[in-house]
Amino acid sequence: MNWLTNATVFVFTASDTFSYNTGMNASYRSGLFGGKLPLILLLSGLLLSGVILAFTTMEKPPRAAITAKGGAVQQSVVSPEKQSTACTALNVVHAQSILRTTEVQLLTEDALREQTNDMSTSSCTYQSDDEEHRIRLVRRQPLSELGRDYNVSVFSEALPAAAAVLEGYGSQAYWDPDQSALHILQDSVWYTLTLVVDDQPADVQQTKEAADIIRGGL
Repeated sequence: MNWLTNATVFVFTASDTFSYNTGMNASYRSGLFGGKLPLILLLSGLLLSGVILAFTTMEKPPRAAITAKGGAVQQSVVSPEKQSTACTALNVVHAQSILRTTEVQLLTEDALREQTNDMSTSSCTYQSDDEEHRIRLVRRQPLSELGRDYNVSVFSEALPAAAAVLEGYGSQAYWDPDQSALHILQDSVWYTLTLVVDDQPADVQQTKEAADIIRGGL
């Protein structure tokens, strides 16, 4: 018990409340705190250890995730500040060239039609003043791996029955005659281009010529 006596002397001397020496008799030691001092010190030590352990093993906040599939975190493909819109690819100069007039109206300006965890969809539409000519571009930008995989699958697994595969536009492209629409996949971004000429849907050749004009913006 010498170590316990010395520790007791140190504690109480430091508090300027009591002063003991190592020659204190055994009967007093056994009476101190009812003979329960070793137990009190033991419980205090365990409590302190538990507090330290709780702080050192505190759970870190989870990583931010766009979406999860099958328990796996889907990492962001494009950060919000780097997102582009349809009107980035199709500007007023393009529209004037495609519609062959300087008098054009911007009907939708970078309109985000839909924003999900996996996809950002925007559209841009210009129309001639006489309303007989119109160009429209829809842009679907993936924000996660799931969104990117979906865009890619459209050009490989989900082509319309009447689709005609085209070369020279993006990484993949096809013409859908039922919608009179040219679909282009470029850097995992899915574009849909439609053109109205003389108030009638344009054919594939006319739409390809419009795509040639905006090709650099895709």
